[in-house]
Amino acid sequence: MNDKSQDSSSCSLKESSSDCKENKALELILEKLELDLEDYVEEKGCNMFESDDYGQNFYGFIKKPTNLILTACKNWWGDCESTGLDKSHIFSPLERGVVCAQMIWAQSYQIGCAEVKCSPFNYFVCKYNPRGLKFGESFYEIGEPCTRCNDGCNSTSGLCL
Repeated sequence: MNDKSQDSSSCSLKESSSDCKENKALELILEKLELDLEDYVEEKGCNMFESDDYGQNFYGFIKKPTNLILTACKNWWGDCESTGLDKSHIFSPLERGVVCAQMIWAQSYQIGCAEVKCSPFNYFVCKYNPRGLKFGESFYEIGEPCTRCNDGCNSTSGLCL
């Protein structure tokens, strides 16, 4: 996005800027963005529901929201806010916040997202590498952010660089 007058509704992940970072959930996605994985999502197209080695979240819509990326991320993050996660931080078959759990899965260090058009519906899809949601494993390590970062840390998001 070279035109600073554009609002965040036109943000794409490939051309994201600080103007697009309106929300913590969206910021988490942008911090781990991997363009090769984004290309993979685009290539999969309407076959996105086929099993592969990646974790996945998708947001379906007929009429595109004003800010698709932010709307999808808020929807996924709302899964945690409304149902919560197990206090043990261990993923189980009965986990309630499955969608947001994939977003916060500590071992997923790459994310690729794209809009996929599959008439009559359209989807915003994010793939996560490696796949999270493994039964018996922890969502993330409990402790102070940035304490195990070798190459520095983003103090705002608490994520390693």
